[in-house]
Amino acid sequence: MGTTVTGDVDVAAIATRQEFAEALTAVRERAGLTVREVARRAGIRASTVGGYYSGRHLPPLRPDGGVRSILAACGVLDPAELDAWQRTLARIRRAPGPRPGGLPAPWVGLRPYGPADVAAFHGRDEETRALLALVLVGGLVAVVGDAGSGKSSLLGAGLLPGLARDGDGRPVAVLTPGPYPLRALAVALAGLAPAQPDVVLARLRDAPTAVRDLDLPARAVIVVDQLEELFAAGIGEGERAAFVAALAAACRPSAAGPGPATVVVALRSRFLSQAARYPDLMRALRPGPGSGSGAQEGSWSGAAAAGAAGAGTAAARAGAAGVGGAGPLLLAAMTPDRLRAVLLGPARAAGLGALDEEFVRRVLTDAAATPDPLLPRLSHALARAWQERLRLDTGEDVGTARLADSVHDTAEAAYGALSPAARRAARHLLVRLHVVTPGGVLPTPALAPALLRTAPVPGAGSGGAGDPAGSGQAVDAGAGADAVDEAVRGLVAAGLLVGDGDGVRAATGCLPQLWYRLAGWLEHPEQPEDPADPDGAADLVLDLRDHREPPSAAGTPAATDAAATGTAPRHREPEGGTIRSAAPTGPAVAAPTDWWVWRWAFVAALIALLVVAGVAHELWR
Repeated sequence: MGTTVTGDVDVAAIATRQEFAEALTAVRERAGLTVREVARRAGIRASTVGGYYSGRHLPPLRPDGGVRSILAACGVLDPAELDAWQRTLARIRRAPGPRPGGLPAPWVGLRPYGPADVAAFHGRDEETRALLALVLVGGLVAVVGDAGSGKSSLLGAGLLPGLARDGDGRPVAVLTPGPYPLRALAVALAGLAPAQPDVVLARLRDAPTAVRDLDLPARAVIVVDQLEELFAAGIGEGERAAFVAALAAACRPSAAGPGPATVVVALRSRFLSQAARYPDLMRALRPGPGSGSGAQEGSWSGAAAAGAAGAGTAAARAGAAGVGGAGPLLLAAMTPDRLRAVLLGPARAAGLGALDEEFVRRVLTDAAATPDPLLPRLSHALARAWQERLRLDTGEDVGTARLADSVHDTAEAAYGALSPAARRAARHLLVRLHVVTPGGVLPTPALAPALLRTAPVPGAGSGGAGDPAGSGQAVDAGAGADAVDEAVRGLVAAGLLVGDGDGVRAATGCLPQLWYRLAGWLEHPEQPEDPADPDGAADLVLDLRDHREPPSAAGTPAATDAAATGTAPRHREPEGGTIRSAAPTGPAVAAPTDWWVWRWAFVAALIALLVVAGVAHELWR
């Protein structure tokens, strides 16, 4: 195709973003227009158009609007010339951008941020300072937030690097309760004290307060992430109580001074009622300075100031309660300014440069309409865009898809690319990596794929498709191993699972809220795959597209069926560390859900009648 010239501009010769900006400027100056006049005629914000003319970023590749609107505002109306400009814009966008080669993505995707990601962790500066101040005071500190609000990231990329920097060399132990909370705590304590884990575990089982007799280093910090795991089915009440008592004893001050350690726990807000049954936890969960349901941006600095003012006075923090007292640190939803920091901070740290302002505006607008959990959706969408080599500095094809479905769309594509056998293995694996509890769905600890390679896979073997609830027929070991390996590779590549030395686990604890098919599997484990629908449960996925709450063991069809048939939800075996499917446990037990509903309906009706009677009485007077 021949060269196209707009005035004195040789469009085909443009090779860089800066040359494109200079060519646009030449067209504008020839038309005798200012930047604001062009922006008004094109219907685009003046700051955005100014970025195009200065070379900060390129117009988007939309067939309508963008560069065509800008040129039309300057009097360029020839379709051939407009097409030439559009082709040049597309060519420049495909050119290698300023992204440093070989660097990992600035955004980590669905997994939590950790100490190695501190340069990319933005948007929680106030909370990090407040948490550090409270930890330096001592006692029991609680971090509370919804699933996907960033609790684990605040601990991993905020608290831990902060303690390493400002904590005067305080030793730190990090754990999650898992299926055996006391054992996990014993292993963590053994890493701080010169003792064997089995010896520590035996002492804790005899008397949880024996934690005070361990030779813990001074000012140690014990961090318990995902405390909600403590309330999973299969963990006995005695184990729970002993775990909480040991944590409380570790941080309880005495007349001689502060406790042996500071304890930090992170708890999903849906499990507050379960945690409040334990007095030591309830004291740390009571609203205090800088916390409470109305906490907004700015209250964190107040909490930090209060914590700093009380530093060195453990009794002032503990008060008469003995443990806790400052109230939980609540992770509220991020403001637009903080979301902007989540977008721009990692990009600057990676040397990506300024992001396209139009792209940032579109993402923030989409974020405002996206239901929680927002942060994992946003981080996943940005990480996938990086991996797919999209030009984030110019906003090409990024931010146009709804953030609400970003994880679901990725998961559906990865699942659809698997073979039928691998899809069955993927379903089996993902269901075993989650457990349904009265407070919602929790991820289980890492699961070694080798356990699945030799286990029955639902729908495989002679049983055919439609073998629900993990009761599949035995399969050929080689075929099962191939299917499991294919499923694991596909799910890890999509960022849905992460691997470590112990096996694979869900990348985020809120994955069922982000992938509607998985929510359907967990909410309706008895529904088989349809042989005529190789993608499986297509109608159910559509029904769950607006599924905003994760399934829970209470009030769901699965729970109702379990109560009626005498089956229990999936739980972890007392020994062996494997998840098994629902199994008969005894006679049927009536579910209490309906009784509570009628009780509260009666109370509400009674209150309404009293209000009406009061109003009538006043009118009669």
